[in-house]
Amino acid sequence: MTRNIYIENMPLETAKTAFWNEIEKCGWFRLEAEVINVADALGRWAAEPVLAKRSSPHYLASAMDGIAVKAAATFAATETNPVTLPMAEVLVVDTGDYVPPEYDAVIMIEDVNTSGDQVTLIKPAVPWQHIRSIGEDLVEQDMIVPSHTRIGPFEMASFKTSSVHELRVIRKPIVAIIPTGTELVENGYDDMPPGEIVESNSLMLAGLVQEWGGEPRRQPIVVDDRFLIRQAVIEAEKESDLIIVCSGSSAGREDYTAAIISELGRLIVHGLATRPGKPAILGIINNKPVIGVPGYPVSAALIFSLFAKPLIFARLGQEVPADEQLECAISRKFPSHAGVDEFVHVNAAQVGNRFIAYPLSRGAGMSSILVKSDGQLCIPRGSEGLEAGAPCQVSLRRSSRMIANTLVHIGSHDL
Repeated sequence: MTRNIYIENMPLETAKTAFWNEIEKCGWFRLEAEVINVADALGRWAAEPVLAKRSSPHYLASAMDGIAVKAAATFAATETNPVTLPMAEVLVVDTGDYVPPEYDAVIMIEDVNTSGDQVTLIKPAVPWQHIRSIGEDLVEQDMIVPSHTRIGPFEMASFKTSSVHELRVIRKPIVAIIPTGTELVENGYDDMPPGEIVESNSLMLAGLVQEWGGEPRRQPIVVDDRFLIRQAVIEAEKESDLIIVCSGSSAGREDYTAAIISELGRLIVHGLATRPGKPAILGIINNKPVIGVPGYPVSAALIFSLFAKPLIFARLGQEVPADEQLECAISRKFPSHAGVDEFVHVNAAQVGNRFIAYPLSRGAGMSSILVKSDGQLCIPRGSEGLEAGAPCQVSLRRSSRMIANTLVHIGSHDL
């Protein structure tokens, strides 16, 4: 088969703008809502203000263990002149018990001396002391949270307390992830022959989708057959909001993604001026964005973060959270190609009174780099790299506090 050797070299920001504008034209960013049970709401975003359906408490409630009394009957009580009340005039209560309207104060059990059928008090009660009024916590129709609030355990408890059992939340964007490649296998096994590769990118990307608030749908591996990949994309489009095709984005004999997107929809970008990630593909099918990520894991993670992450957050009505930034000095001279935005994974550590960034390997096929990386720096287009000791801004994956506590050592593995 003839190779598709034409890949663009579109600047990253140009590609982002072109892709985003085309998606906006489709109305894809319109928020959709669904009704779910409060018990399933953790981490979801409220689609509308949530109002209390019942006051909390909805009755006069004792705030302490003790006795309910008429406050006026205790006003004369002092240590030198105690007041004695018959048990018939008080009500023994526990925390949370209903306090009938004939009582207007609760005295803690620690302040009550009981003897037979009477109680002795040595200090007066103040009207309404230790009684929770109706709606002390929430009044019916109070707004518990406004729309676009991320729901956590505290919010869930307040909803339940005020008899909110279901609520409308922003629907999670569904992301279909299609791994492609005849060489791929689902799991490794003993005596794997040369040429077989364990498919792990879809698991990585699905995890990122979950972290960002979306709902991943991992599809079965599809061999390098144009018809089968085309059918997989068609089926995925029916049940998802965003389609990701793993591999098949370059210029190999069996790289079909760009052609399939062109056939089924609109191809917007094929080829970026980035390193890694050059053969990335961006398109639209039936008003839904499609991203073709390269097969190498470091490239796939970069392209997915640059393009899928902002889409997922936007579909949830949110901005992408900013990464913590750390000002570092680069440990060694690091040349770069002036025509690309280069993203470099680094380790970082505090040495003396400054932080040093140590570039990791450029190997885009090494998934271990993603595990070891403390963060990432970008060498922008137009720059030919960094001189040793040059300042650089690192977007962190780990906290600066953890990095500050990293032990730095130099040694040998000689035995």
